Amino acid sequence: MVVISSTDAHAHNPHDPVQGLGISPDFSNDQTLFLTTDGELTTWRYQDILRSTDGGVTWTKLPRGLDNYSNFSAIRVSPNYAIDRTVFATTLGGGVYRSTNRGNSWQFFNIGLSNLYLREG
Repeated sequence: MVVISSTDAHAHNPHDPVQGLGISPDFSNDQTLFLTTDGELTTWRYQDILRSTDGGVTWTKLPRGLDNYSNFSAIRVSPNYAIDRTVFATTLGGGVYRSTNRGNSWQFFNIGLSNLYLREG
């Protein structure tokens, strides 16, 4: 597990490393955030997902099960996150990844998709 302090992560123009933000529906109580990055924050060869449970003060990298070589296009937290702990990440070429344990592990979730290039919008 890699923990990154908020002082280690800098978003700036013209190459902001943060590509997506997912906020827990119960953020006022659980302080949980998810970020998708372009991998510049760490030394992994593919895109990263980070989780914070203290409102963004520290971040934990969540790579288990993510063999994604495409850019992330969005990250979304289930409306029932407090109960189901589900998070979805979409990519520009790898389809959808789903985690049902707060991002601790990820699986492909592409059933029925004919196009794996998923853009937000």
